[in-house]
Amino acid sequence: MTSDDLPGVLASETWVAVRLTGVLLLIAGVVYPLVLWLVSSSAFSGQAEGSLAHDAAGHVVGSAMIGQAFARPEYFHSRPSAAGYDASNSSGSNIGPTNPQLLAGNGGSYAGVTAYASTDRHENGLGPNRALPSDGVTASGSGLDPTPLANFIELLAIAVLPAALTHTFGQMTGHRRDGWILYAAMVALFVAGVAATTIAESKGVPSVSRVIGSSGVMEGKEVRFGVPSSVLAAVVTSNGATGSYNAMHDSFTPLGGMIPLVNMLLEKSPSAAWVLDSSACCSSRCLRYSPRDS
Repeated sequence: MTSDDLPGVLASETWVAVRLTGVLLLIAGVVYPLVLWLVSSSAFSGQAEGSLAHDAAGHVVGSAMIGQAFARPEYFHSRPSAAGYDASNSSGSNIGPTNPQLLAGNGGSYAGVTAYASTDRHENGLGPNRALPSDGVTASGSGLDPTPLANFIELLAIAVLPAALTHTFGQMTGHRRDGWILYAAMVALFVAGVAATTIAESKGVPSVSRVIGSSGVMEGKEVRFGVPSSVLAAVVTSNGATGSYNAMHDSFTPLGGMIPLVNMLLEKSPSAAWVLDSSACCSSRCLRYSPRDS
């Protein structure tokens, strides 16, 4: 290929990209939502409508998926809410383990671990040294996240396509080994990130452990996911730079929060790496320019 062929090649590839974009837009923006709506409304109508809870008169009084403020002692209490159990403003506290507000509260809807632990022990007749579960005295994330299975499928969908592009890179360059090397490097970085974040988040926060008598960092995490799924989501989504999350990264430990931040700063996602390397491929291998071509 010479430099004279470049305009025609670019025009041809641009047209292919436009057609692929249209097809993907139709599939992902029309067909997939329509199929999902039909299946959910017919097979899971209650869940699709929001798992609404009704009183004896049939009036909607809440949702089984959203925590509510139960103050009477005969009811099981929900986890503390950083948003005052307001579903329209559902969010985590974004309070990190080194922030004094984690124990003392923020002066608003979040009272702090010390107050929650004291109330829990008092209402249940427990001694001052009785260990409490971490999730009972810390606020959750949004409270509106999917089930663990749906969460895992979402993470798989985020990771599988960009990771497959390393194979495409090997095909484009004619050197499949290069694609596998790139894939292996990214897998190694991913595994290291998951391992480091899991260890950091599993050890707990000393200041909280002294108050509740047990370990674990559940501030900003959903009980349905726990530490493992929250960590996996943080690493996968920061690798893919999707902007999605299922836990409050600001509430992670210093080391646990550093990994997603480094991922986002380095942009070491499969898709980003493929774009950079394929650009180099087009300038050095695919087009194969020589001095006499220019």
